[in-house]
Amino acid sequence: MIAFLVMIVLGFSVPLFQLGGNTDQTPQQVQPRLCQNDAECYLTCDDKPVEVLCQQNLCVQNSCTEFNLFPYLQQPQEIALSVMVNDVPLSLQNSNPKDLFVRFNDNIVQLHAQRVSLSSILEKAGIILQNQCLTMQGTTYCADTKSTLNITANGENTYQFGQYVPKEGDEIKIVYS
Repeated sequence: MIAFLVMIVLGFSVPLFQLGGNTDQTPQQVQPRLCQNDAECYLTCDDKPVEVLCQQNLCVQNSCTEFNLFPYLQQPQEIALSVMVNDVPLSLQNSNPKDLFVRFNDNIVQLHAQRVSLSSILEKAGIILQNQCLTMQGTTYCADTKSTLNITANGENTYQFGQYVPKEGDEIKIVYS
């Protein structure tokens, strides 16, 4: 009976000693980094600069050990994007010149990452596309019984709104009327 009790005590004690003595393998939690543009998210990994996307005022990668969902592409993808509000075309341009992943040149948008959603692209121009509303320069335009917000990709309506992920050569039109 005493031998059985000694085995129970050792059985619970030995793993605790092993856990207590091995503090080097505890995972480190990295705090999210706030940002206003892509340049503020740069990392240096293995003595090389790594471009990181700033999305919704947070860097999408905060340490070299984290996986980057949006690796920087040297050769950008191009899409055509036009936004019209009440029959007036909007001039799209970067709201911050330090944004690296999305570049506007008239109605041509250069994307230096894959899988960037339409709402993230518009965010770089200072436009918020959420649900069935378009917000820019402090004014919100929402679809209701009197007005519509239509988004077409390559001539076909898309109901994914801001979640739509453009592909190379897409032609996207956003029309509020």
